[in-house]
Amino acid sequence: MSLTTKILLVGPQNAGKTVLAKYIFSRDADDLGFLENNMEEKEFEAFKMDLGSEGDVSTYPLRIHERNIEDFQLSSGAVVSVNVQIWDVSGDLERMRDKLEVVCGNALGAVFVYNPGRQGHGELLDQWFRELENLLPSSAEKILYPYKMPDQKQNSRAVHPKLTSRVRTVEDCNAYERDSIRRMHTEFNQMLRKVVDRQYTRREKQERSLMNTNNY
Repeated sequence: MSLTTKILLVGPQNAGKTVLAKYIFSRDADDLGFLENNMEEKEFEAFKMDLGSEGDVSTYPLRIHERNIEDFQLSSGAVVSVNVQIWDVSGDLERMRDKLEVVCGNALGAVFVYNPGRQGHGELLDQWFRELENLLPSSAEKILYPYKMPDQKQNSRAVHPKLTSRVRTVEDCNAYERDSIRRMHTEFNQMLRKVVDRQYTRREKQERSLMNTNNY
């Protein structure tokens, strides 16, 4: 069976969504193999240089990052082919609001990202959550990444989003530390497995129903 799985990546502008999508979520474990070997310091340094080169480039209206997994093993043991589409959505909520219904179509999960050190990001993220709450299916998986740059000073006026009590949060998100990158990648993959498990089960039911209908 071949599946296409759509995951939204949303949050305020300049939160680091594109960096996470491009360098972590859309990569296989083999692509990040240098993290497991402390001897691969040159490759890790090159990875960090690539991260830094992204800067605060705004996305509008969205970018789609794809990851093709030929042998994706489900919790049941079944193996499927999955085309993961990560929809990296612009953080400009005012400009995106009238497009969100279309953007959310067929989405099975959402990754929320904000920078806990930037003033206003917590409140903006809560706005994003409220907008998507009624547009995504109730079964959609959700996860929160509080992502900040290394050595970033905490803004005393920064407010934590209220949704932290309602959505699983990945702690200590920093794409410049090996352990943190591994954790962020693992958490995304675990979320993805839950999404694909549900998608596979639903597809199987649809196919069985169609076969039973054709037998009459």
